[in-house]
Amino acid sequence: MKDISRLLNRPEIIKQKILQCKYEIDGLRDQLMPGSMEYGKIKVQFTPSDKLPEIEARIDELERKISHLRKEKNKAINNIKKVAIKLPEKQKTVIMGLYVANRTVPEIADEMKYSQSSIYNIKKDAIERMK
Repeated sequence: MKDISRLLNRPEIIKQKILQCKYEIDGLRDQLMPGSMEYGKIKVQFTPSDKLPEIEARIDELERKISHLRKEKNKAINNIKKVAIKLPEKQKTVIMGLYVANRTVPEIADEMKYSQSSIYNIKKDAIERMK
């Protein structure tokens, strides 16, 4: 069961890592922008220029990491597809919808004209079969 759970959850875990990198990049880019300006006061703060090369290097590193993670995510999705292709049609539709297309149970239930509890049962049966 652990292997199947790991297989199915891998794309989502990678997606979270990509988001973390993007958030870090956003924070770093904010540091590249001029600091706060306080009107009515003499003082204007700017980001120190000596940190710019360091920040730019980290952004480049994170962008390379995102590129690598995207490739890793595509491989993980392809692995799910390889396993799901052997499932009966309903189970395949549910697994592909949940873990490849990132659809929610209510969305899949609506599309398939089933109840949400039926979708959960189909998912459970599919996971059992995939073991």
